This record gives sequence, C-alpha cells and structure tokens, in this order.
Amino acid sequence: MTKALCAALLILSGCAKGAGPAARSGDMASADPLDLAVGDLPKVNPDPVTDPLASQFQEVRGVMHVHSVYSHDACDGDGLPGGLRNMPCWNDLRAAVCSVGLDFVGLTDHPDFMRNYPLGDEVLFDATKGDELIMDGAAIIGNRLKCDDGRRVIITEGYEATHTLPVAFTAKPTTTSAYGGIEDVRPIADVQAMVAELKAAGALVASVHSEESDVSAATLVASGAEAMEWYNPHGNFKTVLGAENGIGLGALAALDLLGSFSPFMAGSTTGAHPDLVYLLLLPKWPQAGFDKWREVHRTKNITGILGTDVHQNVSVKPLCTGAAAVLCQAAAAGSSGKTQALALLVSGGQLVMTDGKRLDGYERLFRWLENRILVAERSPAGVKEALRAGRSYGLFSVFGAPEGFRYVGQANGALLEMGAAQKAPIALTVKLPKRAVQLTGAQFTPADGAKVELHASLYRTTATETILVKESTTLGDTLTFNATEVGAYHVEVWAKPKHLVAALGTQAALADVEYMWFISNPIRVLP
Repeated sequence: MTKALCAALLILSGCAKGAGPAARSGDMASADPLDLAVGDLPKVNPDPVTDPLASQFQEVRGVMHVHSVYSHDACDGDGLPGGLRNMPCWNDLRAAVCSVGLDFVGLTDHPDFMRNYPLGDEVLFDATKGDELIMDGAAIIGNRLKCDDGRRVIITEGYEATHTLPVAFTAKPTTTSAYGGIEDVRPIADVQAMVAELKAAGALVASVHSEESDVSAATLVASGAEAMEWYNPHGNFKTVLGAENGIGLGALAALDLLGSFSPFMAGSTTGAHPDLVYLLLLPKWPQAGFDKWREVHRTKNITGILGTDVHQNVSVKPLCTGAAAVLCQAAAAGSSGKTQALALLVSGGQLVMTDGKRLDGYERLFRWLENRILVAERSPAGVKEALRAGRSYGLFSVFGAPEGFRYVGQANGALLEMGAAQKAPIALTVKLPKRAVQLTGAQFTPADGAKVELHASLYRTTATETILVKESTTLGDTLTFNATEVGAYHVEVWAKPKHLVAALGTQAALADVEYMWFISNPIRVLP
C-alpha cells in the first residue's frame, strides 16, 4: 500500500527474480490508439454558443503511481511466484480499474522486476477478455483494457524509483542510468541526464513523495521533471505512524491506531461505509508536499498530481506478544474496538473492512483519490500532453465529484485552461461546484450532495510567498478576479462532507471536519 504503513505495520518478504510469464497467444493489436469511442465522456462544457467558457477538451479520470505484480513488494510481497503472475492480484487490479470507472491508469512498478519484462507483458493485457494493444509503429506502448460493460481503459507502464516516476513509456530504457533517483545527494547533472533519457523513452517524468526531505524544491526545478506529487496516502500514514522508516509505533500505540479503525472494520455494526476510514487519516496532513509544490512554482511550472501508491500488500505485524501481551490486554479491557485490534495484533493478518474486503485493496484506493485530466484525445499521448500542459486537477473522490467545477482564464479573446501562461491581464473565473455527485464509493442522494459545505480559495504564488486573493463558501458561486500581477494562480476547495452523514453511521462526527476536496493546477501570469 504505502512505504510508511508497510514499514511500520507490515512484514513483507522480497521476491526472487524469475523467468517471465509464459508467452502470450492470440495477442490483439490496434494501430489506432485514438479510436476509443466506447466510454468516451462528454465535453466539460459542450455548448460554446451558450457558454463562453466551454472547453474543447474532454475530462477523463486517471490514477498514477500504481504497483502491479511486477513490483517486488506488491501483492503481499509475492507478485511473481515462481516467475509467474500472481493471478488473483492481477485480476483484482483489472477488476478495480473497471469497477471504479477510470479512463487512464499509469502503472509505475519498481525497477527490480519491471525492467526485466517487456512492456507488452506489464500493461494488464488479456486477449481473451477483448483487450487491444496500443501500438506505436511496431512497438507496444499500452493496452486498451476492455471492461465487462464494454468500456475501455488505457493502461500504460512506467516505474517508481527514489522520487522518480516516469509515466507511460513508449520504449523501455535499457541502460542502468535510466533507473535512478531524483535526489539532493545525486549530482544534478546526473539527474538531468537521467530525466532526458526518460523523456527520450517517451515518458512523462514526474517526481514522487514530495513530502520527504531528501528532495528539495531546487532539485525539482533543476531536474527537468515535468510533474510532481502534491500528495499520496503514504504521507498520511507516515505522519500517523510517527516514523520515517522502521516500526514507529509500539504495541500500545498500534492498539490505539487500529482501535480507531474498528468502526469501519469487519464485525462492526456502526453502519459506517468502509471507504470512509480514510477520513481518520486525512487530518494528519503531510503539508510539506503542497508547500514544496508552491515553492517550485515560484520559478517554474511543474504539474501537480495526486499519486495512489497502491501495492495491495498490507498485513498487520503481531505486536501484542511476549511481554507486551499483558499491557495490550489491560489497555484493551472494556473497549470492543480495542479488543478487536488486540486480536489482530496478537495473530497478525490483513485489515478486513465491513464490506469483507481488505483495507488496502486496489478498488478502495482507486475510490479515494484521482486526477481529472483535460485531454484533446483519449490516448497515452493525449494524457501525457495534457499533464505536461498542466490541464488537470487533483480530486479526493472519496467525497464525490464536484458538479459544475470550472477554472479558466481569458486574455486577448482567448480561453486559457489550467496550466496556461500569459502576460497580464488575465480575467480568471472559478465556477464552484453546485453539489457533490456520487461516484462508486459511499452512497448519498442528489439532495444530500447539496449539503456539502465548501471553502474555496484562489491563491497567487509569487517569487517569495503564496497569497490568498479571493474566497467563497457558497455552492455554485462564481469567483472572478482580474489578475494583473505576476504569479501562479491556483484553486483549492476544502469541504465538510455533510452529505456523507448517513454513510458514516455512528461516526457522523467525521462529517464536521474540513478536508481538501480538490486542488487545481495554476494559470500563470507572466512578467
């Protein structure tokens, strides 16, 4: 799931490198990566005559920083048993891609395994399911995975190393130098050469785990990276668990943590939707990643993204054993939640939620957060072009989708999308959502969707600071601002999820806490 949670609560065993999967038979290939009519979404605003802010782009739903069987620490540390795919884990990932309704998945496996296999093996391709390989000439660059309902989802492969996340290769690099880290301790010339090599391999080059201290804003600016993570759940777990590496919690602290999860876990009768356990983690906010992104934007546009960092590998380490057992039993006395946590910390095992599924499953984490990307074409190239341009925003989809959100600028008669840069003046317009719209997680009615309480802010990042320039707390409001001063202007919308009160059952107090709902990439006013 995440590095910190894996380090603090889990025991994972590494996997030996083995022979690749058996050769495919009956592969289907398509020479036209743009033919993705099935499941196409409507335009953001489809009528330019009646809406002057209508977009020429389509809004698609994407996740990145995703680990499959080709990561050594995914699938409970057993992604490739005997050199063969762990098919239950493989199928879980395929099913999650479809059930959540995604349009794009950027797999980014760790190099230990993925560099030894061809791209065609790694993109979840299954000819028997009706998948179609996406080709660039004779080269395989992705998969159009076919869902049971006929929808198709673009799957690509990249990798994750230390702070390095190339997304959607068109040709896998073969040199050792291409699989390194974006780190302060590494000579910047080496980092720049690696980033250039990854770009030559067709990848969008991002940096991950921005909240960590071993990669600075200065390194990110100089590296040549095109995107960076605002956030992924790893940062929350690291903050909650109180450690950079290793076991940061003793038995009693782990008992408290898991006890707090109990209203959402198997056996609970609270009525709380299991996905909403995320609301216990989000307040432990790793602000450092967002601050670093703002610092980067003092001098350079680098697209912000939300990463998922899912591995499907969580298994609780037994801690309430030996001398700690008596203390754990005493601490758990009189608390049903802690008694449940005690049993888990004695025996070890997976965290199973009230829906009978694991806490860290692909499907659940895909429902927690995603990126909304404005693409000119539904293809790997189209997604990468949009992300490079900054035409995207990060959405905590656990709260639902923001109906009617739009952030644009207008200058010299032209419409500017997120990521655009133009000299002043730029007339900025932020259309705030009218309500939250249910996706595939916690259920709520359309009427309840209008109960969400939001706090929207338009910020300007200058060469030295980030300044609030306008705000609103009204659903459906329109913010306008004439941007005449140089800077990067982005939108943040935080929300109290009052629309989720019913879905929270006895945990309804969590709906009175403010969480980030979504964050945009900026529109920049140039000198």
